[in-house]
Amino acid sequence: MKSTVLISMFLVAVAAPDARASVIRADAVEAGEVRTPVLSLPPGGEPDAVLYYPFEESSGQVAVDYSASGFDGAVTGAVWSSSGRFHGGAMSFDGHGDSISVGMEPNFPTWNQYSVSIWFLHDGGGDTGPQYGHKMLDMTSWYHDWYLKLNRTTDGSIGVLLQEGGVARGMGDSSKDYRDGQWHHVAVVRDGNSGQFWVDGVKTGNITNMISVTSTSALCVGNSFSGDSYQRKAWSGMLDEVQIYDRALPAAEIGNLHSIGLLRHRGVEVATNLVVGGSFSVSGGASFKGGVTYMLPLGDLSCGSYTNAP
Repeated sequence: MKSTVLISMFLVAVAAPDARASVIRADAVEAGEVRTPVLSLPPGGEPDAVLYYPFEESSGQVAVDYSASGFDGAVTGAVWSSSGRFHGGAMSFDGHGDSISVGMEPNFPTWNQYSVSIWFLHDGGGDTGPQYGHKMLDMTSWYHDWYLKLNRTTDGSIGVLLQEGGVARGMGDSSKDYRDGQWHHVAVVRDGNSGQFWVDGVKTGNITNMISVTSTSALCVGNSFSGDSYQRKAWSGMLDEVQIYDRALPAAEIGNLHSIGLLRHRGVEVATNLVVGGSFSVSGGASFKGGVTYMLPLGDLSCGSYTNAP
């Protein structure tokens, strides 16, 4: 007998003939804990972003831009890591001069609308000398500053600072010490005069007097190319899923970047049947092309449709 129920997941299960079932057993499994081992989109396959570095390469001196823009980055010193936040890869910085040079474009600090999204892990190390913080993303020249950083020498807080013509603006989060060796998500959004700062899916700061910045230095991931030595402080730890958008992302899309790493969920491909022995929660829709075995009770299945044909 065929039955149809509602389900609140977005999971693509592709059945393989005569294959044994993949088994997931847990009291609760979050979306970020079930992932494809490799990125399924080719470069140019994430057109909604102006720049997207998932750091899926395993070696080399080029960080491939997976947006349609082609802003590949030049890697200096930083090394590839397989311990990424979502899709397997990440970039590791030693805190002493590592960098990724993007170039003068995208020159987003001049835009009236933009969004920046980064996953970061700080290991507590790196330079401790005079500095304005360890840099996640920076486009800074003398008195023309845009940088996202962690305060290494003080309290481990994070924030974004903008300065243009002697006028400075800033947002951040000092609620905890982020030198904790754990992955965190940060997003900066500009919508005209409005600015928002998000950490781990929660808005922790906002201002109503955002400004544009006209830096003459190239965009840098994990460091700065400013002539000011206080600015040139490399990240210590890992960065992943670096994304820039040419629009102000709403709260729901910031939530997607925090929960699944992308605005448009690509799903989880499973080469065998999927057996869930506990509860499984993933936001989005659901599409199953192979067999799915569930254990009663089904619980709250509140979005989309799922058809089970025994």
